[in-house]
Amino acid sequence: MTFLILQMIPNFAPLISIFVLATRTGMIDAQLGLILVCAGGQIPINTWLMKGYLDTIPKELDESAKMDGASHFRVFWQIIMPLAKPIIAIAHL
Repeated sequence: MTFLILQMIPNFAPLISIFVLATRTGMIDAQLGLILVCAGGQIPINTWLMKGYLDTIPKELDESAKMDGASHFRVFWQIIMPLAKPIIAIAHL
């Protein structure tokens, strides 16, 4: 419910508070300020998006590949990763 409410807020609204906070702490031109903004906002949302997308990949694909003798690494690299390319491209932005 929190994520749905947060999606209704315009994207630029939190920028004012982030700018004021960065100004008061002296992190306007510092890499640490950028890292904190990224870690505080982008990483949790991208993790939530990726989890939702990866949950849609059928588990039967994993099971059938394991039945055919594929290792965990091969299942991940040759089955899951090609199917996950769209969300990786979106989350990378």
